[in-house]
Amino acid sequence: MKRHKTLYFFGAGASAAEEPSAPTSADLLRGGLSRHVDLYPTLRHFLLGWGFTDGQLPTVEELLSILDSCLSKGEPIAQAWSLSELARCREELVACIYDFIGDTLDVRTNGSKEYSLYRTLLSRVDPESTSLISLNYDLLLDHSLLQLGFQPDYALDFLDGPISPPPGRSLKLFKLHGSLNWGYCPSCFSTILTGERRLRPDEPCPTCEGRMRVLIIPPTPLKIPPSPFLSALWKKAEWELAQTREIVFIGYSLSESDANIRYLLFRGFFACAPKVTVVLMQPPSEADSPVMGRYERLFPRGVEFFCGGFENYLQR
Repeated sequence: MKRHKTLYFFGAGASAAEEPSAPTSADLLRGGLSRHVDLYPTLRHFLLGWGFTDGQLPTVEELLSILDSCLSKGEPIAQAWSLSELARCREELVACIYDFIGDTLDVRTNGSKEYSLYRTLLSRVDPESTSLISLNYDLLLDHSLLQLGFQPDYALDFLDGPISPPPGRSLKLFKLHGSLNWGYCPSCFSTILTGERRLRPDEPCPTCEGRMRVLIIPPTPLKIPPSPFLSALWKKAEWELAQTREIVFIGYSLSESDANIRYLLFRGFFACAPKVTVVLMQPPSEADSPVMGRYERLFPRGVEFFCGGFENYLQR
C-alpha cells in the first residue's frame, strides 16, 4: 500500500476553537432542555422520575448508556417504563442534541466570519493528497470547504442528493459520527443529503414519504450506527487510513469511551506507523498529561505534541 496522504482528524475542540459558541458534550442536555421548554415531554418525565432537576442532570453519555443497555437487552424498567417508552425517550434525547447543536451553530454563521481557522488550514492543503476525518455533527468544516470552492466528498452513497462534484474540486470528508445535513429513513433506509442546510424535523422521505431522521451516532459507549450506510463509511475510512503517511489530530482527546475509534486507528496503522501530530488546546504549562498518555500508548513509535491550540498551530 502506497502511503502518500496527509489526514487531518478533528474533534470537538476544533469546532470550539473555530466557533466559541460550539457546545461541549457537557452542555448538550442542559442546553437543549433549557432552549426548548415545551419539547421532549417523555425525556423530561424520565429525568424527573429518576430524581433529577434542572440544576442537576446526568451527562448525555450516562443517560444514553442506560437507555441503550435497556433497549439492547430488551429489559424494561420494572412496571414504570416499557421498552416503547424507553425508545421514545431515547428518540427525544437524540432530537434534543440535534436541535441544540443546530440552533447554536447555524451553518451560515461560519461563512460571515472574516477569519476562519478551518478555511485557513484548508487553503494550504493539497486536495489530491489530503483527507479529513471529523467526529463533529456540525457543518462548520463543510461550509468552510464550500467557501473555498470545494464540494465535500462524504464517501457516502446517498440515494437522494446533489450530483457528484467534478474531479479536482472535491475533498474527502469522513464524518464518522454522522452530520446534521444527513438524513435516513428507518422504514426504507433511504439516505439523503440536504446540502448546506441541516435536516428539517419534518423532512419527508423521497422514497416512501415517511419521516426522515438525522443520521448521527449519539455520544454513547455502544456507538451503534443507525444505518448500514454509516457502517460502510467506517470501512472506507479504514481504507483511507491505510494510505496515510501523516495524521494530525486537532482538538480530539482520544476519550477512553471511543473504543471504536481506537480500533479503527489500530487497524489502519498497526503495520506501518505514520507521523503523528497532536494539537492540544491548552498552553504548554497546562498540557493535559492523561490525553498525552493515551496517544503515546496508542502510538508507541512516537507522537509530536503541539500545545497552544488550533490558531497557534496554524501560525506555526
